[in-house]
Amino acid sequence: MDQLPKNILTENLNSSIIDNENENIQISRKHIIKNLVVVSVGCLLAFCAYDGLVMLQSTINQEDGIGVISIAIQFSCGCITAILLPEYLFEKIGCKAVIAICLVLFVPYIAANFYPRWILMIPASILIGFANSLYWAAQSAYLNELSILYTKHLDTDEKILSSSSKLYSENSKTTLHSYDTELNHDSHSSNKIGSDSSKSSEKTIVSRIGKNENADIFISDIKTDEQGESRKHADLNESSSTTASKNLMITLITKLTNFSRNSYNLNNSMTTSKLLESTTARFFGIHGLIYQTCHIWSNLISYYVLRIGVVEVEYGRNSTCLCGASFCNIGTDCSQNNLREPRDDLRYILIGLFVALSILALLLVVFCLDELKKKRKNVSVSWQILISTITHMKNKKQLFLIPMSLNIGVSQGFIMSDFTRDYIGCAWGVHNVGLVTACLGASLALSSSISGWFVKHLGRIAIFSIAKLLNIVVIIILFLWEPDSSQPLMFFVISGILGIVLGTFWSQLRAFYGVLFKDKEGAAFANYQLWHAVGMAMAFAYSNYICTYYKIYIYAAFSTLGMIGYLLAERSYSLDR
Repeated sequence: MDQLPKNILTENLNSSIIDNENENIQISRKHIIKNLVVVSVGCLLAFCAYDGLVMLQSTINQEDGIGVISIAIQFSCGCITAILLPEYLFEKIGCKAVIAICLVLFVPYIAANFYPRWILMIPASILIGFANSLYWAAQSAYLNELSILYTKHLDTDEKILSSSSKLYSENSKTTLHSYDTELNHDSHSSNKIGSDSSKSSEKTIVSRIGKNENADIFISDIKTDEQGESRKHADLNESSSTTASKNLMITLITKLTNFSRNSYNLNNSMTTSKLLESTTARFFGIHGLIYQTCHIWSNLISYYVLRIGVVEVEYGRNSTCLCGASFCNIGTDCSQNNLREPRDDLRYILIGLFVALSILALLLVVFCLDELKKKRKNVSVSWQILISTITHMKNKKQLFLIPMSLNIGVSQGFIMSDFTRDYIGCAWGVHNVGLVTACLGASLALSSSISGWFVKHLGRIAIFSIAKLLNIVVIIILFLWEPDSSQPLMFFVISGILGIVLGTFWSQLRAFYGVLFKDKEGAAFANYQLWHAVGMAMAFAYSNYICTYYKIYIYAAFSTLGMIGYLLAERSYSLDR
C-alpha cells in the first residue's frame, strides 16, 4: 500500500517534463549539445572582457577612485534586479533575448574605459549592473531548459513500458496455458487442492514470471487464497473444481502482472527524476568549468598587452616603499612608478581587444543560440519574489548563512580591488597584475571544480574547515608580508591560496544552500545573490578611503563570523535530520 503514494508523487515530479514538452521546441540531441557549447563559450568570451577589466579597475583607473567606485555601483544596482525582473523577462521575451540584450549592455561599460570619465563610467556601470545579474539568471534558466530537453532524449519510458507490457502478457498467457494443461492432465486428483496444490501454484507462478520482491509479496496471498478455495470446494465434483482453480489462477496472474507493472512505473519514474538531476548537474558543471577559465585568459591578455615597452625598476623593500598591509596612499616612490596608469596606446589596444571579445560573444549568441520556447506567457512584474526573499531571511538557517555570503563578496572585493593594487601593482607593477591573477584564476577554477569530490569523500564540514585554516594562514601572511619584487614566487603562492579558499567557499556554500532549502530554492539563492552583492559593493566602496591593514581586519572579521554562522547552520541541519 505504500507503493501507490510514491508512484503518484514521482509522476507529479516528472509532470514538469511533460509540460515542458508542450512549450519547448523539439530539437535533436546534437543541437542541444551545440547550444550548451554556444552559451558556455559566449559566457567565456563576455567575461574574458568584463572580468579582465574588473581586475584592473583599481590600477588603470585610479583618478578620483573612479574605477573601484564604478564597480561598487554595479553590484549595488544588481542587488534588486536579480530578485524582481528575471521571471518576468524570461516569460515575456525568452532567455535567448535576455542573454543577447545583456551582452549588448556589456559593451558600453567596456568601451567607456577608452576614456574613463564620470559622465561615461557611471551610466555605463548602472547598465551593466542591471545586465550582469540578469545575464546569470537567464543562463541558469536556459541551461535548465536544455537539461530537460536532453533528459527527454535519454528517457526511454515508452519503449521500455511497451516491451515490458508485451513480456508480461506473453508470460501470463504461457503460465495460464501451462497450468490449464496440468489441471486437465491431473483432473482425477483435483479434489486434493491443499498444501501440495498451493506449493505447485507458487512454483508455477514464480517459474513463469520470475522470482522478485513483487512475487514474494503475493505468494502468501496465493497460499491463503488457494487454501480457502480448497476448503470451499473440497466437496465439488471434478469439473467444477478444475474450473474454480483455473479462475483462481487467472485472477492471481492478472493481479501479479498489474502489481509488477505498477512497480515498474514507480522505478521508472524515480529513474527519470534521477536522470534529470544528473543531467542538470552535468550541464551546469560543464558551463561552470568553461566560464571559470576566463580568469586565466583575461588576465593573460592584460599581462601581455600592458608589459609592452615596460622597463622594470626593482625597488625591493625599503622605508619609502609602503606596499602590502602598510599601503595607505600612492605618494611613495615605488607606488608612483609601479602604479602609473598604462600609456594611452596600450590602453586602446587592451580595451579594443576586450570590446572585440564582447561583440564576438554577442554575435555568437544572436546567430548560433536557439530559442527553446515556442510561445510566450502573459505575465506582469510581481513583488512576490521580493516578498518571499525578505520572508525567507527570517529562516534560522538563512540567518546563519548571511555572514558567509557576505564574506565571499568581501573576499572577492578585497582580491579584485586591494590585493591587485596594494600588493601586486604597488610592489611589482601594473603590468604584472594580470600574470599573478591568472594564477589566482587557475586555482579558483580548479578548487571550485574538485571541491565537490572532496566533500563526497571527506565531508562538507571537513572541507570548510580546511579552507578556513588556509584562510587564516593567508590572512596572517597578508598582515606580515612585505611585498618584494625580487621575490616574485610569493605573489603566486598567496594568489594561489586565495583562489583555493575563495573557490571552495563559493562553490560549496551554494551547494549547501541547495541542500538546506530544497523547497525554497528561488528565495534562498536570491538571498545568496543579494548578500554576496552587498559584500562586493562594500569592499569596493571603502577601498579608497582606509588603509590596507584595516581592510584585512574587516576581511578577517567577516571570515570568522562566516565560519561560525556556517557551523551553526550545519548544527541546525543535523538536529533537524
